Amino acid sequence: MLLAFSVTNFKSIRETQTLSMTGTSLEGPHEATPVDYPGHGVGILPCAIIYGANASGKSNLLDAIFQMCEMVLRSQSEAQTGKKLRALPFLLDANSSQQPTAFEISFLSDRVRFDYGFTFTEETISEEWLYSYPEGRRRKLFEREGMRLDFGSGMRGAKKILESFLDEKALFLTVATQNKNSALSVVRGFFENIFAINHISVASQILNHSLSREEVDERSIRFLEAIGTGVCKFRLDVSEYTEEQKNFVRDL
Repeated sequence: MLLAFSVTNFKSIRETQTLSMTGTSLEGPHEATPVDYPGHGVGILPCAIIYGANASGKSNLLDAIFQMCEMVLRSQSEAQTGKKLRALPFLLDANSSQQPTAFEISFLSDRVRFDYGFTFTEETISEEWLYSYPEGRRRKLFEREGMRLDFGSGMRGAKKILESFLDEKALFLTVATQNKNSALSVVRGFFENIFAINHISVASQILNHSLSREEVDERSIRFLEAIGTGVCKFRLDVSEYTEEQKNFVRDL
């Protein structure tokens, strides 16, 4: 369960931006999911909507999440190819363009909170860290600075052997889990279970399927109306494809 995601110095995002799923005490039509965890607010939100003007960075926030997942799952194999890391810092500032990109995520797994993050440039992983809160207090699993690793008491397994496999362009989390370290498998499992897309399909078959099952929530129509899209209601009209349309699709 996602608690928060933060990104710094990535594409159009210069300063740290955080997507927080922590509930608040503000009144609303829906309550946050009641879950206790260290440093919690009032539960966890089951969903969130990000909206704003064109070119305001919405897609780049999602791209950052996608890239973090890709790096966690594949950085070791990518490092072996010798390719540069996809840092993509903010370029409209001379200082930011020379600084590392940073990703950090907090999540719950089996009611235990984990905080994981890293900073990187095109050439190297600069920093990496992982903490857990198994008894409500922060416990260090590992901290990394360059090629130096500092392990905490919660880190089990053959640490020295894993350290010998480390590459300056590979995340230690990737190296450890690809070499069967069970202590970190729950963290990798969180990233493996993220299903992410950065677009919404409006293919006719998807719309037809949703509308035929009356899945359109009236609240979504009110939301679209409130933000000025011009949408105020929906209506389902059933019609068959014409022969001309069928031929066009077949030819295409």
